[in-house]
Amino acid sequence: EMDRERTRQDLDKADKEVSRLQTIMHSQYSREDLAKAEEEMEYKQAQKGNAERKLRILELLTDVLTEAQTKTIAQSRAAIEDYMRRSLPAITNGRYTDVRIKDDLSLDVWSDEKKGMVVPEENLSRGTVDQFYLAARFAVLALLNKGVRSLVLLDDPFSAFDEGRREKAREMLKDMTESFQIVLFTHSSDYDGWGSVVVL
Repeated sequence: EMDRERTRQDLDKADKEVSRLQTIMHSQYSREDLAKAEEEMEYKQAQKGNAERKLRILELLTDVLTEAQTKTIAQSRAAIEDYMRRSLPAITNGRYTDVRIKDDLSLDVWSDEKKGMVVPEENLSRGTVDQFYLAARFAVLALLNKGVRSLVLLDDPFSAFDEGRREKAREMLKDMTESFQIVLFTHSSDYDGWGSVVVL
């Protein structure tokens, strides 16, 4: 998107330069000035042509990537939702059991209290939202994992969790150690009993 915007700005600048040079060429100037303007005009028109080609390529690339993203999400949505439905009851102590992944990969969850699907960020505490996205991240990793025991690095991921949520996260991570090798970086001693501690 940034590249497209820069290219549009370059194209706009080239258009203005071409217009300026056309004005010079239709005015009363010396032969030397006109020859110089013609030479500059050729250069600016070549720049404009390059910017137009680049913009067409970037727009085509954007369309292709958008289509690929849509297809990828459509193909993986069900697997991510299934994985999260299995892990959410454990990590949220049974309070949340259903989830729906949207086209932009954000999610809605079923709230018994509200009797419907809700946007977590707008309706639930930060700690609960972090629980959902922890489950979502592992769902995506499991989808990509393809049977390989992947390395997962977590940088103090549970700072918004109270003690109860932290314990649920520990249970969830313990269950996942067969599929993932998990390394957790933290300054806190709260995690000392979670596994092998290496002081850096």
